[in-house]
Amino acid sequence: MNKIRRSVGIALLVLALALYFPPNIPATGYTVTELWSDPMPVTDVAVSKDGNYVVAVNSTGLYYFSKNSSITLWWYYTQYYDTFWSVAISKDGNYVAVGSDSIYGYSRLFYFNESSTRTDDQTGKETWTSSYIPGRLDSQRLVDMSDDGNYVVAGIWITSVNVTYFADCTTRRSGTEDATWYNYTGLLFGIRAVDISPDGRCVAAGGSVSLRGWVAFFNNSDVSSGPRLASWLALAPVDSPIQDVAVSDDGYAVAAASPGPGALNYWADSNKLPNDPLNTWNRTIPFLCVDMSSDGDMVVAGSEIINCVHFWDGARTLSGPDRPENWTSPEEEDIYDVGISDDGKIIAAVSPFGVGLGEIYFYTSSGALIDHFTRDPTLNVLSMSGDGSTVAVGGGGGGGGTLYVYGIKPLTPVGGELLIPDKLELMAPYLALAVLVVATAGILSGTGFRNIFFHAALT
Repeated sequence: MNKIRRSVGIALLVLALALYFPPNIPATGYTVTELWSDPMPVTDVAVSKDGNYVVAVNSTGLYYFSKNSSITLWWYYTQYYDTFWSVAISKDGNYVAVGSDSIYGYSRLFYFNESSTRTDDQTGKETWTSSYIPGRLDSQRLVDMSDDGNYVVAGIWITSVNVTYFADCTTRRSGTEDATWYNYTGLLFGIRAVDISPDGRCVAAGGSVSLRGWVAFFNNSDVSSGPRLASWLALAPVDSPIQDVAVSDDGYAVAAASPGPGALNYWADSNKLPNDPLNTWNRTIPFLCVDMSSDGDMVVAGSEIINCVHFWDGARTLSGPDRPENWTSPEEEDIYDVGISDDGKIIAAVSPFGVGLGEIYFYTSSGALIDHFTRDPTLNVLSMSGDGSTVAVGGGGGGGGTLYVYGIKPLTPVGGELLIPDKLELMAPYLALAVLVVATAGILSGTGFRNIFFHAALT
């Protein structure tokens, strides 16, 4: 019996010491694993919001994957005169929309249903295509889709029609379909980015006219038809071409990134603003990309040279000019694309300008670096699932390139939730004292334990 008491005493003492001096758990609380890669050029990439599917496009076609394997589930080859530039995918991966640019000076939208169950070569088996639209759809960020796949917006570089919107996409079958509505104005020349809210109601778009930027916001998009004007068009605070835009899930916030003096602009209460509104706040540093959490309260942007990743918390309540960030990352590289999870806890960024190679960074919302990977030098596009668990990165749309897929998981040990190190350290002395009290009370008669305890106290 004494041997048993001594053994229990030693075990409890070891446990108490372990609690008082906790192991060095990574402060980020996440791990990143490269799930797979595929050597292929990537013009644009999209991850389903549920994180289960990845779709990539380039000049040769469309390629659809499960997040767990580099084996292409199905593919679609373009004709020689078409190039796929921009792609979007529904929340469950069942619907895909692709924007195509033709050498003949027109653009089209290709739409695929039942995408998660298709297999092998699907060339010529699109569910429907849009009518030919005069103009250029020649970059990523020009196609986006609602969560359910029922609404799609496409941006076309042209002097008259530039934002085209398609409703009832999941039920269309006629082969060639017209847009539900389009923005008709010669002012919004040079569109470069669109973003749609998950319900399809709100659309943000951005581009340039005469080397000045513009940002347009369209409310109630899902019930509009025919030619329409933007709910508001911002010109006054935007001094250089817009490269990227983001809209919050509820349409409350719009953000736009620009590499020139216009920098980063943020409009709050967007669905109630008058025409040509001033920004609510901005940051006067050149930016190439922007994204925001689902509620628009956290904003992340990628800059040119000046640090690389910039992060603002409480964005919905900020106001005024040149608002400083909560944090910036120390890397001095041009960031071409960023992503943030819906809850704002995970951030990813990609740069083609590392030390001879492309760089991929993963951060928490506190600015802690989760992980960093040095990969293909052409990397310039990124997409993240809603919960941040899956990230796809690619580049080399003009040749070469590689598609990479990463999985992000919280460090949760078996049997319970991970305790953040600083909280664990605060709790440890009390837990240790409790263990020692229980041990002493339970086996006080064990002289072996008493000797061990007093020896530990003396040393």
